[in-house]
Amino acid sequence: MDYFSDNGKFGTGIIYKLPLYLTVLFPFLLLIGSAVADTAMSMIAVLFILRSFLEKDWGWTRELWVRCLALLWGYMIIRGVFAENPQEALRRSLPFVRYFIFASAIACWTLQDAPIRNYFFNVLAAFVLFLAADGMLQWFLGKDILWHPILNYDGHFRLTGPFRSEILGIMLAWLSFPVCMRFIMNEEGKLKVGYSTLIIVFIVGVIGLSGERMALLLTLCGWGAAMCIMPVRRVYLLAFFATVLALISLLAFLSPDFFDRQVFSTLSTLQHWDESPYGKLLNSDLHVAAVNPVFGVGTNHFRIACKEMYSDPSVCNIHPHNIYMEWLIEQGIIGFSLFIAFIAAIFVKCFKNWHAVHNNPVFVGLFIAIMMRLWPFSSSTGFFSRWGAPPFWLILGALLAYLIKVEPKRSL
Repeated sequence: MDYFSDNGKFGTGIIYKLPLYLTVLFPFLLLIGSAVADTAMSMIAVLFILRSFLEKDWGWTRELWVRCLALLWGYMIIRGVFAENPQEALRRSLPFVRYFIFASAIACWTLQDAPIRNYFFNVLAAFVLFLAADGMLQWFLGKDILWHPILNYDGHFRLTGPFRSEILGIMLAWLSFPVCMRFIMNEEGKLKVGYSTLIIVFIVGVIGLSGERMALLLTLCGWGAAMCIMPVRRVYLLAFFATVLALISLLAFLSPDFFDRQVFSTLSTLQHWDESPYGKLLNSDLHVAAVNPVFGVGTNHFRIACKEMYSDPSVCNIHPHNIYMEWLIEQGIIGFSLFIAFIAAIFVKCFKNWHAVHNNPVFVGLFIAIMMRLWPFSSSTGFFSRWGAPPFWLILGALLAYLIKVEPKRSL
């Protein structure tokens, strides 16, 4: 009985179809909760391993980026055994494998069929538009459709949308670019105008109104990158970027809170970086990194090591707020080098096949989204965050699905 075939009688392909359903619906699983999304990731990863075993197809393990992460995973486990708190280190290190197996499953399996990809990106577009509309509703009425109230954080309004915490802006920033590229470009790489421009301006406006400074900065940087790499007439992109900046200026003029949070507060933080919470945290990051620069302090041990060095809780946090510092501090130069090798392998794979995919608007959007997530100078959530990790591995898997499709069969 072929449980992975989509051609059998009713019921025989359920193990094949379940990962497809989970992949297509994954954006809305993020909305239900991090535990649900994490469970779906694990299920897809386990079923992908089972499929690889039954079909004796382990070609995906020959991918350089997979091997870099497999080595990193092994190192994390070995380092965790000798950490100050092995149970805490291994609790986070051991399940790390599900992340890159999930991304491999998305890339090599569930998004390889064109109809499934279309369904997935339609659902992702619906998800992004729902988030933006719900955020705007919360801005106007004070509560969203699920009755979550707008938050007042340090004297500034923060939107949550359908989430329980203020992550609406960064979620839109991470997930909106493939959707926006799909709206603004056709499959031949030609620019589309009209209602699509209004939709994109609306999404960017909600990101600005969310009160998340890094989300807005990353979004603007993303559109700047789009002007450099999109194969369309630059004058149209420049006009679009000017429209976005005009919208930000209008919001700053109409809303004193928006101006104070997104403009004045950002400039003040940059001007007085050393005294800002981010400057203090970076200083503590560097001191903790110096404790064990070669092997690191161990997975999930930043919070432990920092508190042992500083009595002031304002200079420590549960994670370093920068993914590169997180890897350097907790895994040392060895683990950090393997993480950098993984990133290099992804970008080399992209540039190697750039000629075959650079006209695809969705690929361009996915590539920009990955660039934004891996931008080294941004403050970010923890790399292992239960709400932050699933979007990254989902976008990475979708990006690789386009690359694998144009490569020789031996890469599958």
